[in-house]
Amino acid sequence: MKWNNLSLHKIKWICSFIVVLLPFFCSISNVFQKYLAVTLWAIMMWMFELLPEEIVAIMLPGLYILFDITNYATAFSAWTTSTPWITLGGLMIGGMIVKSGLVLRIAYKSLLLTKGSLKGIVWGIVLTCTIFTPLIPSIMAKVALLVPVVIGICKVLKVEAKSVTASALMLVVFFALWSPKMAFMTASTDSILTAGILEQYLGVKITWLAWAKDMFIPGILWMLVSIPLIYILRPQHLNLNKEYLEIEQFICKNRDKFVTIESQGLQVDASAFYPSLEPYYNTGTIPFVRVADVKDQIEYNACVNIPEMGEEFRTLHMCYPGDVVLTKGGRVGTAGLITQPSYVTRDLIFINASALSRKDYIVLYLFFSSSFAYKQMVRSSSMTAQPHLTITLIRDLLVCNYSNSFKDKVEKYFTTLEKLNHQAQILYSEAKQILIKELKVCTEGITSDSYTTKYLSTSFKVSGRLDAEYYQPKYDGYLSALEQFETTKIPNEFDVLKNSGTNYAEGVSDVGVIKTKQLTNSGVNTDGIESYFTHETCIENKSTLVVNNDVVFASMGVGSLGKVSLFSYDGDKPFVTDSTLRIYRAKKHTHVLPEVLCIFLQSAIGQELIYRYVVGSTGIINIYDDDIAKIPIPILDGEIQKDIAEKVQNSFALRRQSKQ
Repeated sequence: MKWNNLSLHKIKWICSFIVVLLPFFCSISNVFQKYLAVTLWAIMMWMFELLPEEIVAIMLPGLYILFDITNYATAFSAWTTSTPWITLGGLMIGGMIVKSGLVLRIAYKSLLLTKGSLKGIVWGIVLTCTIFTPLIPSIMAKVALLVPVVIGICKVLKVEAKSVTASALMLVVFFALWSPKMAFMTASTDSILTAGILEQYLGVKITWLAWAKDMFIPGILWMLVSIPLIYILRPQHLNLNKEYLEIEQFICKNRDKFVTIESQGLQVDASAFYPSLEPYYNTGTIPFVRVADVKDQIEYNACVNIPEMGEEFRTLHMCYPGDVVLTKGGRVGTAGLITQPSYVTRDLIFINASALSRKDYIVLYLFFSSSFAYKQMVRSSSMTAQPHLTITLIRDLLVCNYSNSFKDKVEKYFTTLEKLNHQAQILYSEAKQILIKELKVCTEGITSDSYTTKYLSTSFKVSGRLDAEYYQPKYDGYLSALEQFETTKIPNEFDVLKNSGTNYAEGVSDVGVIKTKQLTNSGVNTDGIESYFTHETCIENKSTLVVNNDVVFASMGVGSLGKVSLFSYDGDKPFVTDSTLRIYRAKKHTHVLPEVLCIFLQSAIGQELIYRYVVGSTGIINIYDDDIAKIPIPILDGEIQKDIAEKVQNSFALRRQSKQ
């Protein structure tokens, strides 16, 4: 909290304390003094927002009893009426539809009907409130229904809470709920009380029609006059993303061409909670697919392998070739196609598309990979702490029902794509094998002992490290083995560049931001970019654009640190990296080609040496630039380096061809 805010907070408490003490200086009875003090305390808490309103309201009757101001029956008399229970029920219902995400779907539908404009929203609320008035007598019940919808509209349109526009929309609800109330005689308490007084003291018995005859026009006129008052607040211009409107309109016009997942006889499910799997990592042969492994395709070479699990892990589901998986959170709605029997994490939703024919599950996977399906999923995702998909949302999602001839063509092209990707993987693997073959000669026989003896003079005094991991014998073995080569260091051969800034643009903008999740063992996945900067922001941040053959290295994060990718892109879209990544750009007379550096850092020995220098606690780890600069990089024979580079570049070329 800033100093001025802290001072203001103290002033509010001091003012409240003074006001609460004032009744004790008045010539009134002690009971009335205490009553005024407690009541003024509640008013000050509400007025200055020093405590949550609900807490103050709950405490108030208890304080009346605690200070012997009144008895239990009087203090809690309000709870014997319907008002507090209707209010509590309304708050509970409102909270449920907000937390479940239902309010957002209602909000989207409302915005589609009103075209997403401020004027349309205002008159939509007015019309809804007018219709509700004769049907729902209680104003609290109507508030419980309409206020969450307005909150949902504000969320969808990114209207900040307590802003002028949000206040204006809430004021519309107030005017639209209160004004028509005068136009109809309902079963509300005030209407019944008014009718009773007129009949008892004036002998006039009012019917529903008689009330409407005299009050309908004045009530509606009062509402129409009241509503324009909101424009005094000068609310901002509102506009719904037109893409969502276009998708909804397209589906409505072509409803006969869409079906739900459930109507196709497919099951949508997810793994439930299961015991920790970490002790089983890399002890078996079955891939365990996690969210980070789902890119434009599932990266099986990055998956950990686990054995076939027993009855204890019955809630851990296995997927089969042809099944489609979708990420529930984080990168919401990223689709992957299972190509070999795999266990899937509980953070993935899967569809048993393997029950379909090959062409059908291919088309289903490609549909979920499309921007059309992605926008549907994001629009419909539940909004709690962060957007996430639910099984119900996917089960009810509308997917396009394509013709058989179209499916046959798609299958043909997809098969070609698979072959190109397979060839690309083979070439990249061959490049790795060349490096491994060169290094294997000098790394065979590395000790697996987990203990060693060190003296302070040759350990801490030199390195400044006290952690046992740093001194494991295997590291000495790796370093001794690499001494058989001529070696160099990264800063000697590459410029080390980094970027900063988190002031991202809203939506898609000028410059894509590469993050750790875009780094794969086969290159930077530029199709998965989610964050962007404007050109002006890049100039302000003095950002360095990534260029072809830059090596991008992740220097931070559990599960991320140590990821390395070579940037290869044939488009004209500019990209930068976020602050957790480093760019290694080859110098003019480098002795190590960037392709070779990338393959080396991805290799087992490269990863081992990287993790030797990791610092930080569980959950937050990183490696300093000075430490990564200590890792020896072997200078291989020039022809071998060219062979590795050629295979890597040919692999990238095949991948680009598969995306055309």
